[in-house]
Amino acid sequence: MTDAQLVNPEIGVRRPAMDRVWDHQLGVYGVVADAVDAMPDGRAFARENRDFFCRAIRYLAGPAVVRKFVDLGCGYPVRPTVHEIAQQVDPGATALGSLVVATQLTGDARPDLAAVVERYAQGGVDTPPVPRTRQQVAELFAGLDLVEPGLVAPGRWHPDPPAVPEASTGWYHAGVARKAVP
Repeated sequence: MTDAQLVNPEIGVRRPAMDRVWDHQLGVYGVVADAVDAMPDGRAFARENRDFFCRAIRYLAGPAVVRKFVDLGCGYPVRPTVHEIAQQVDPGATALGSLVVATQLTGDARPDLAAVVERYAQGGVDTPPVPRTRQQVAELFAGLDLVEPGLVAPGRWHPDPPAVPEASTGWYHAGVARKAVP
């Protein structure tokens, strides 16, 4: 059986779904779509977001002593995967989890967001991004304790040395939270 026979034509694997756009911005998979370049700083914000997740997983596997992880991310697995990052810190880390690591697209600092979302839709992205305000993102963490420094731009969450926080593209809010301790 050929690869072409394995693909369900109804899935539309050549359509620019958000996960494919995201992976393209990370330089992982090719996508044939005008929507890929719809967001200014697309590659920069994808890298900023991915770097945040790498730092957060190293924090969880290190000082937070988490040993089990679940990755519910958007897109195809990108190397290093969550489990590979955790196993660099602790080879015994496995899949499952008890904390939340999340980023969310925002237009708080980007007046051009509405135009970008429209370009994604015009480019055929069938799952366009859904931006939320900082307050709406904070509500996603309701009932949990945010790990310091709290809800911040991805580049400002435990930046790698040198200790100067990365400049933010302004596209995302990021946070790590754990179950509230009574």
